[in-house]
Amino acid sequence: MDCTALASTGNALPWVAIAAAALVLVVLGFVILVRRTGVRAYPITLLVLIVGVTAAGLGAPSVGAKAACQTAPSVVGNSLTITQTSVNAGLSPAAASSLLAGTVTNNGSDEAYVTAIVASIVAVHRSVSAVPGRCEITDFDLTTPRMPVETVLNASGGAVAFSGARIGLVDKSTNQDACMGATIDLLYTAQ
Repeated sequence: MDCTALASTGNALPWVAIAAAALVLVVLGFVILVRRTGVRAYPITLLVLIVGVTAAGLGAPSVGAKAACQTAPSVVGNSLTITQTSVNAGLSPAAASSLLAGTVTNNGSDEAYVTAIVASIVAVHRSVSAVPGRCEITDFDLTTPRMPVETVLNASGGAVAFSGARIGLVDKSTNQDACMGATIDLLYTAQ
């Protein structure tokens, strides 16, 4: 699963602005021409302006909704389930990083080849009992996030374990007590 916004469709915003500016210039030119010739065509000018603005709005870009990021277990490609099996508690600057481990299971009706599982930190939630202060993704370090699997998973339940990435609390020069008891949301993606 990918947590980035979907690509834009339709015209890019600069094209809409250029089209609108061109339309305004055409309408102004038409108004000047009408005033010089003395013909009363203001209703036509207004109609041209309304149609032009509506047409410019039809090409406005639309961006798909951001995919809902899920933590373990997560469904990847509607056939793989990735479940974290490791319990990673007690992270502190003085402690060694903690090993991430889990299982990837094929729920599909066809075999699936899994090259690797990639872990990433998507959010950090402070504990309600933590002292006031900042606790962010940058307070944590994820090393070797790509965990090779290189396995064909049988259809309807084939599974394999993965491990190798490590997570730890970065030792910063600032007070990190706000991170005590924090919950870290991890995203696992199959390649």
